[in-house]
Amino acid sequence: MHNLNYFIYLLDFLICRWGPYFVAPVIAGLDKDGDGWKPIVCTYDSIGCQSDHCNFEVGGTGSELLYGSCEAFYKEDMDPEQLYECISNCLLSALDRDSLSGWGAYVYILTPDELIVRAIKTRQD
Repeated sequence: MHNLNYFIYLLDFLICRWGPYFVAPVIAGLDKDGDGWKPIVCTYDSIGCQSDHCNFEVGGTGSELLYGSCEAFYKEDMDPEQLYECISNCLLSALDRDSLSGWGAYVYILTPDELIVRAIKTRQD
């Protein structure tokens, strides 16, 4: 049986062994957990230190700005539409304050049945 945790540890080994790569990967997926699915989310810093201590993870130049809004908006057991609204509000809040984060984002919602991808636009001035 393949497990998402194996991939997480493999990436951790690669970044530590042959790094630093100066990237901050975010890994998200679903693992089979008995009869249901368990969400897995983790991030790494540039030297391969794994962070998977929360229900959400952030990365990139706006990560410090994302933590506060994610802690305020995130709740357990949200449906895909509620989760999209939560992610969009968090991203818009952070991206409007950080000019290095870019002019928009793609939101990926992964469920056991489908992958939903939506684009959001931010300020372009």
